Amino acid sequence: MGAGDVPPEQIVVNVGDMLQRLTNNRLKSTTHRVVNPPRELWDTSRFSIPFFLHPKSDMDLTCLPQCVDADHASAYPLSPRANISTNASGK
Repeated sequence: MGAGDVPPEQIVVNVGDMLQRLTNNRLKSTTHRVVNPPRELWDTSRFSIPFFLHPKSDMDLTCLPQCVDADHASAYPLSPRANISTNASGK
């Protein structure tokens, strides 16, 4: 869906990696990019309000229980801290 495809009175949410992880990939992280509009739209307004949040290193980012079931195993079995420790040790 492009910005022009959004129905009036709706909000588009740019999902980040943490929300993708928490929802076990139900919500997909958005590729971050900025593209200039076509020349004919240069005089129109557009708004972008980025908000980036980084959790505490000991924050639990385990998939939400309601996003894991028999058909959708956890895509992230380890915590982010465990992944960092495992990758750093090479094991």
